[in-house]
Amino acid sequence: SAQGAQQIASAIQTETCRLLELNLVDNQIGDDGARYIASAIRKGTCKLTDLCLADNGISDIGATEIMGAIQTVSGSLKLLNFQGNRIKHVHVPNSLESLNFSHNQIALEGACLIAASIIPQSSLRILHLGGNSLDAESMRMIAETLKRVSISHEVGVIRQCALAELHLEANNFGDKGLSYIADAIRIYSLTTLNISNNQ
Repeated sequence: SAQGAQQIASAIQTETCRLLELNLVDNQIGDDGARYIASAIRKGTCKLTDLCLADNGISDIGATEIMGAIQTVSGSLKLLNFQGNRIKHVHVPNSLESLNFSHNQIALEGACLIAASIIPQSSLRILHLGGNSLDAESMRMIAETLKRVSISHEVGVIRQCALAELHLEANNFGDKGLSYIADAIRIYSLTTLNISNNQ
């Protein structure tokens, strides 16, 4: 519950707490609980590197609080799991290395924000977007971003961004969406691509 999250948040922000990984899967902390966790992260004394908030009924409100806290402190938190919540569109901090947005409610608007985070200054290496509502236009946005950073890299303007793994399974972008992604991976150096179970 949110009350339980408040107690955990109080603990992880103390100087003496050495906790690096926190798994709060399926505790229904909601947006209120996410705010408590975000407040702890903002303190700057939180040492977490890996935070799992899957299946907690968190919406854009709570997710924005968490993302904002991470962006503010640019601290040690590198792995963030929001799987199975109610998130539609949030900004992604540059400091994250792994982000799991699987089985949320992300569609075109959310895809636009995520595409905007695929930049050379970002540390993001692994991105999970499976089981959302990403259509062909969403794939076009992501593919165009991948091609743009690759072209910039080729002409020596900026380095290619860190993204190496992209998981897009169980969406609904069909053959048209697949064609956009196929075009992008001709020039962008992904190492892992999951596009299973699309129609």
